Amino acid sequence: MDILPLYFLVIFIILLFLSFQEYSGGYINPGILYTICFFQIILIGLRNEAGPDYGSYRGIFDYSYLNDYSKIFLSNIPFSNTPKLGIEWIYVLMNRVVLDLGLPFYVVTLLVAIISLILFYTFLIKNSDYPTLLLLIGFIPGMLISTGGQMRQSVAGGIMFYSFIFIKERKLLKYFICVFLAAGFHTSAWATLPLYWLVRIPLNKFLIFGLVLVSMILSPFKIYEQLGAFLNTIAGGTAISDGVNGYMDEQYARINGGFGIPEILMVLYTCFIIYFNDKLEERSPYYEYYRNVTIIGICAFFILRENPILSSRLVGVFMGFVMLLMANSMSVVSKIERRFIFSGLIFIVFFNFIIFSIFNAKKANYSIDTYKNFVLPN
Repeated sequence: MDILPLYFLVIFIILLFLSFQEYSGGYINPGILYTICFFQIILIGLRNEAGPDYGSYRGIFDYSYLNDYSKIFLSNIPFSNTPKLGIEWIYVLMNRVVLDLGLPFYVVTLLVAIISLILFYTFLIKNSDYPTLLLLIGFIPGMLISTGGQMRQSVAGGIMFYSFIFIKERKLLKYFICVFLAAGFHTSAWATLPLYWLVRIPLNKFLIFGLVLVSMILSPFKIYEQLGAFLNTIAGGTAISDGVNGYMDEQYARINGGFGIPEILMVLYTCFIIYFNDKLEERSPYYEYYRNVTIIGICAFFILRENPILSSRLVGVFMGFVMLLMANSMSVVSKIERRFIFSGLIFIVFFNFIIFSIFNAKKANYSIDTYKNFVLPN
């Protein structure tokens, strides 16, 4: 087991302490959370050679000069004859602008951290009864893998989380603009567009059970391949079709080939929703919205599970709402149930922390002896 850098451990301990204070009824000033956000931006945004995809993104930056501005903008026009960039256009544009200004690559990583983390923090502070707990859950490994690794998806995810405010306010145009911008960083954001309508579909526990069960049964049949063919037929040459089919063309085998930790978690999430559904429908504001998004994510995971790329990156934004749903539920359940939920979430925090420290910290250069930062001493 590798030890994480002291900077990360200090933030982890502070968030853990504040989470217990929050659980006990104490008020956490949002200014404190935004201060933590600032330090996380420094740690992630100004990291040096750290993160699972750091080298790949550095390559995109170094060769962004090959794409002139007209090509970048025209590549976003559907059915045009403009050569495809291979990477989402807004992300390429950001790299090209930074490169043309003569600025180093860490400016790109800093911009990614600023955009994604501020949007993520703002959304949770405004929409969660327990924002500190959720920030703790999303810190390790979530922030290190997404904002500090899969940067395009991180920015898209931050935009999509924040855009959920417009779903709740029923402002379609603003929501569509957010989806469009998010898709400029990661094509998978287009999959969230139907959420504007799907969140209002009524579901009961029996229908939820049936939907998840059918999705599990469909899992081995790879029906998502038919979706790829369908998209290629009706929208071939567009970013949506190219993006989805691009992931399908990549061949990745499941690590354990069977029923593992992700599947267990999906089943547990489903059981939680089924057990508390009726109570939360009556008492928890916007529970139905978060529930529907989560169920869509769970069903999509099982249907896509034979393709680890699709089942993680396409489903990631949907599953981000399950923790929000579970944390908010603590405000309306009984005292014993509240203690049980909080204990379960804290267990997830430490489980993720230990697993990341054992298997991924050193690989991603997030261990105490490998992490480097451009402004902080090693």
